[in-house]
Amino acid sequence: MTVKKLIISILLAAGLTSAADLALEDYWQLNSLRLELAAQEWQARITAAQQANGDRKAFLARNDAISKEFAGHHRTLHGKYGTTPQDYIRFGSTHAREIDSYLDAAEHAVLKRAIDQQRDRVQSLMQQFDAAAASLLKEEK
Repeated sequence: MTVKKLIISILLAAGLTSAADLALEDYWQLNSLRLELAAQEWQARITAAQQANGDRKAFLARNDAISKEFAGHHRTLHGKYGTTPQDYIRFGSTHAREIDSYLDAAEHAVLKRAIDQQRDRVQSLMQQFDAAAASLLKEEK
């Protein structure tokens, strides 16, 4: 843990700062880690759909378990940055211009490409999940 994060954690515990007080660099680091986590989650959902063997009830139960598991991972990840998923989203809304400008700056071109690749990967996994789970997600009649 960096000194900065330690100080933020202490201030948060004392109620002296807002959990949404992220630096732009921290926001993008967290964004990248959130995308990695999202890719892992969608991969787990794809695996669950493929292993369900047509058993909708078992698939839905496994899918719920995956949701709970990854919600915990997200809380832990955000906690390392002294924030919550809700405050992260709020920060993104409040600082949208600064966030976009940061990523558009020439010195952050490598980060921008990496984030774009991660987003594309998550989108691809979501599409794979839709295909793998299509029959399992149809409502029973």
